[in-house]
Amino acid sequence: MAGPEDRRARLEARNAAVRDQVDQLMGQLRRQTDQLREAQTEAAKVSAKVSSPDGLVTATVDSSGTLTRLEFAPSAFARSSPDKLGRVATEVVRQASNQAGQRVTEIMAPLQEGTPDLADLVEGAPSFRDLVGPFSRPGAEPPESATPTTSPRPRRPARDEVDDEEPQSWLTGGDSR
Repeated sequence: MAGPEDRRARLEARNAAVRDQVDQLMGQLRRQTDQLREAQTEAAKVSAKVSSPDGLVTATVDSSGTLTRLEFAPSAFARSSPDKLGRVATEVVRQASNQAGQRVTEIMAPLQEGTPDLADLVEGAPSFRDLVGPFSRPGAEPPESATPTTSPRPRRPARDEVDDEEPQSWLTGGDSR
């Protein structure tokens, strides 16, 4: 039978192991936070400029796909109708917005790779990957598999009125000793 000294030694060893794990996770979190900050700075600088094939319309958008400049060639109104210019301008803006969105996605996507999910770290925790999914562009067509589903929220089992057992912890694999 193990005495109090043995139990204390086991608890101290577990505590040291958990502290080391937490220190490693905090270091990883700091690195990922720095990487995210750098990626956000780079993504904020993204812009895209697209011209129509005939060169009559040029659109520039920022990283969010918002139109920042729309230019018409001096001869645009003489060579084209207002209706056609409107359609061309809309298409050029859409193309520029898609280009900017693709570039932002390229910048941000590597941040998801190799990142442990909360469900990988804590048994029973929700998966962020399931909640967030891959980076996608606001306003972009969602994939067919992205249809929203609703599921009932998981509920804790009802506790017995009399609880004579020692509490269990996920930190010790369910063993509270």
